[in-house]
Amino acid sequence: MNNLSPLRSGWTESLARGEQPDASALRLHLRAIHHDNPGFTETCAQACRDAAGRTSYEWLAETAPGGEGRVLDLACGSGVLLDILHTRNPALSLVGIDMCPEELALARHRLPWAAARLLQAEAILPDTCQ
Repeated sequence: MNNLSPLRSGWTESLARGEQPDASALRLHLRAIHHDNPGFTETCAQACRDAAGRTSYEWLAETAPGGEGRVLDLACGSGVLLDILHTRNPALSLVGIDMCPEELALARHRLPWAAARLLQAEAILPDTCQ
C-alpha cells in the first residue's frame, strides 16, 4: 500500500503491520472511506461479475421473497440492492440502514420517492450477543 492510497487509514495500517485492530478502528475506517468516496462499494461490485454478468447485488436480489414481504438491507450504501428489489417487486416493503449520510444521499437520489425507508444508524451487537 503506498502513501497515496485513498483507502489508507489507521485500520489498514494496523493490518499491514500484522496487528488486529479493534471494531472502533474499523468503524472509523468505513466512515472515512465512504465519506470521501460515496458509492465506493457499488463501484467495486459493478466491476466484479459472475460468468453470467451478474453482480453480488443481483445474487442477493434473487433471495428476496416474491409477492408481498419485507426486506431489511443493513449497510445499504448507495441503495443499489434496494433499487433492484423495488424494480423487480414494487409490493415489497423495503428498509435500508447505513451509517454514512453520504451513501444514504446517493440512495435517496437513486430510489423513487417512498420506494424504501432509509435510516442512518449503525448495526452493532451488544456485548452480550457476541
